[in-house]
Amino acid sequence: MSSREVDSQPLQGEAPNPSTSDGKWFSRLLFGLVLGVAVWAGLLFYGDVSATLDATKQLSLGALFAALFLSTLNYFIRAYRWQRLLHTVDVRIPMGESTVVFLAGLSMTLTPMKVGEILKSALLKQSRQIPIATTAPVVMAERITDLASMVLLASIGSLSLDRGYYVAVAGTLLVGAIVAVCTIRPLGEALLRLCTQLPVVKHKASSLRDAYDNLGVLVAPTPLFQATVLGLLAWGTHCVALLVLVRSFPDVTFSLAESLFAYSTPLLAGTLSMLPGGLGLTEASMAGLLQGMGGPGLTAAIAAASTILIRLVTFWWAILVGVASLVLWRRRY
Repeated sequence: MSSREVDSQPLQGEAPNPSTSDGKWFSRLLFGLVLGVAVWAGLLFYGDVSATLDATKQLSLGALFAALFLSTLNYFIRAYRWQRLLHTVDVRIPMGESTVVFLAGLSMTLTPMKVGEILKSALLKQSRQIPIATTAPVVMAERITDLASMVLLASIGSLSLDRGYYVAVAGTLLVGAIVAVCTIRPLGEALLRLCTQLPVVKHKASSLRDAYDNLGVLVAPTPLFQATVLGLLAWGTHCVALLVLVRSFPDVTFSLAESLFAYSTPLLAGTLSMLPGGLGLTEASMAGLLQGMGGPGLTAAIAAASTILIRLVTFWWAILVGVASLVLWRRRY
């Protein structure tokens, strides 16, 4: 048995803090909620408050529950990817426990670029005594393959646009650049030095360095390809959830390719913006793209209503699932 393969019972009585302290984590969540309400208010005014509310009433419960199911499926596909990546670094824990740890990490969705999901490594260290340096690269590999997946989905969706071929080529080149940074050491070192100058991640410079040093096995061709395919499937479910919501409104025509672009591009922009959860930029971009791509039937009110609803069943639902899973983890371990 490998020294990293753990089959013993978890340690009892140790509960991790979601951030440096419960108070700081709660303050961040409260700030995110306030910002989220402000964003919703902006969307309501963008689509005209009464018109947006009337549009929301036209949505069937069946479409809403279908979108919620697809959103939840995203989390479990990514939990399975998390487990496979853990196996790649020779960390083996029961699938149920691994899934709870992954879902608990969703409570950190509000952190810029989800860097707070390093919480998952902290949970495994406290329950299984697995060094953070062993599992932190897995969190980094998740972010890398998520980024690659979103770029690829946006590139595929761009083919529905005029001259979308150029966007698709640019997106493919960007994914190639991401892979190059991960696999070519001098490029990775240069980007790491740049990232550690950013105020948001400067205090995590040492952890980022350790994670990058241990990233090699995770960005080998086979695990990188498998993780990216799973990422495509996972984020694809969110794109389909948006399609289900938009198509549920009467007199609206919207294609799968348009949905891929309208969901992935704003999400990518929000992620790269370093805003907490991409709040504000993601919603504004999505509403604008929906109205611009959807034709005359997709009014500003429907675009605003669709944006609010898809963010509720993807982004905010993820945080709720994450908080519930974190509470469950603490009670069990």
